Amino acid sequence: MTLRKDLLQGIPRFLALVPAQARKRGHTYHAQGRVLALECDQPDQVYVAVVQGGEVYEVSLEFDDNQWSSDCSCPTEFDCKHAVAAMLELQRRAAAGPVASGTETIADDVGLSWQNFKLLDTLPPPKIKPSRSVPQPPRSPLYDRLVEQLGRTLDQAE
Repeated sequence: MTLRKDLLQGIPRFLALVPAQARKRGHTYHAQGRVLALECDQPDQVYVAVVQGGEVYEVSLEFDDNQWSSDCSCPTEFDCKHAVAAMLELQRRAAAGPVASGTETIADDVGLSWQNFKLLDTLPPPKIKPSRSVPQPPRSPLYDRLVEQLGRTLDQAE
């Protein structure tokens, strides 16, 4: 199948423009299988994903004017870790298909169809391993002030 090279070549450009922390977390989310669903809304233009974060978020990936953009239902709203995870899943699925001559689009290649899939209707609960707590330093007045000012416990590096 012929894949539009501009869509595929745009993915690394999109990922490079996302803030480094969001890109790193998005890679982690993708590796953990947190992209619960991915569908094509408009072939070679709009893809929609469901990504499990602290909550379930809906991500829209749009290809227009030779570049990708994202929207997410999370508080960050765009170019977030959920968008990175969704984009990586789209890239993975596109790479999984053979490239040959023909008239099919990337949507055909990755097997996405909006007609036969409802994103939020029947999602299974995510299988996420509980995080291990980070050992905390002994309590001290300095520690207590830091926790109070930060509004959270310290991480291991701190």
